[in-house]
Amino acid sequence: FSKKAGVDPRKVVDAIKDSVHRVMGSGQMDVHVFTPASDIPDDWSLRLVVLPPSTAWSRSGPNAARDAAAAILRMRGEQPRQKQNRLLFLAADADQVMHLKDTVRALLAWRSIEADIKDGRLNLDTLQVRQAAQNREQASDTTIRLVRETFRCLIAPSQTTKPNGELSEIEWEMFSLNPAAKGLTHEIERVASENELVIREWAPIHLHNILKRWYWKDGVVDVNAVDVWQKSCQYLYFPRLGNSHVMQSAIAAGAASRDFFGLAYGNDETGYRGFSLGEATTPMMDALLLIEPIHAASFHARKIEDEKRDAPVGIPEQSASRGDNQEQAPSSSDGSATRGRPTRYYGTVELDPVKATLQFSKIVSELVELFSSTAGTKVNIRVDIQAEDPR
Repeated sequence: FSKKAGVDPRKVVDAIKDSVHRVMGSGQMDVHVFTPASDIPDDWSLRLVVLPPSTAWSRSGPNAARDAAAAILRMRGEQPRQKQNRLLFLAADADQVMHLKDTVRALLAWRSIEADIKDGRLNLDTLQVRQAAQNREQASDTTIRLVRETFRCLIAPSQTTKPNGELSEIEWEMFSLNPAAKGLTHEIERVASENELVIREWAPIHLHNILKRWYWKDGVVDVNAVDVWQKSCQYLYFPRLGNSHVMQSAIAAGAASRDFFGLAYGNDETGYRGFSLGEATTPMMDALLLIEPIHAASFHARKIEDEKRDAPVGIPEQSASRGDNQEQAPSSSDGSATRGRPTRYYGTVELDPVKATLQFSKIVSELVELFSSTAGTKVNIRVDIQAEDPR
């Protein structure tokens, strides 16, 4: 009992920290156990912050866990935290903390006794030595079980918008974890997914609604995709996406439809560059513009009309002299060749393998559609791929 009473409280916290690391397991979030706010990065990664047992979640009265989480969410050391929507918190249940600490003190006491036996400071018979080892093992197993039962409060901050457009105060919701689940991190990710605290799969209609509500208004008809991703990392009233690939997948899923958004890779005085609407593609978010669908459809219609108006007409054909890559111009009744539109087109181009998706999309939208949009025109496209590997 004297050994147990004399255990340094700081060593108790350190032992609990080690046990939390043991039960967490691997997962998709970066985990920070009892980490000061100044040492928790403020970046685009999704992070789980485990609060120390002194800041436990209480169901009544003052809530130390909520206050500690709010402080971390607000500041990173002396700097305001910008990416607030990248943090979730795990806290101890206030009703379990004392039992956990008492068990850890017993564990450390038995470890101290074993150390004294090993160093010759304590002489015990064989039976007593065996009992000390058994008691240490039992206390160790109990500690792991109690850590699971104690650190079971998953806390998520969020905000909502009021009818007048103002933001609500930050709301803190607690979700209970199953202490019997295998791997605490996997249990956290399951609860976060089921309650939509973290979005791992995002339908394009949800992205469309976000764009319509927050971006496509007051005359704004397009927005940079990277800006939308970064804003989702900052603001608590946006969905908390697992990573940027979730948004990129949503864009790719919606690209084939004309209902959600148009896509482009730039905009200047001549219009959108690399424009597409209703075309399946795998876009990269860098420099990608998401265009309001009605505006995109209007631009697409004007683009088609401009291409038809600017299409070459009345170009004389040359007689075929190099195989049948060109066709003989038809003759008139007096034997002279008539002048008319070309009847055959053939072209070849080499693509950069890295940029092939964008380049091929541009070829289709700016060239192939000139032919395929005209009734009666037969268009054949052949793709030739060559790859070499010195192995």
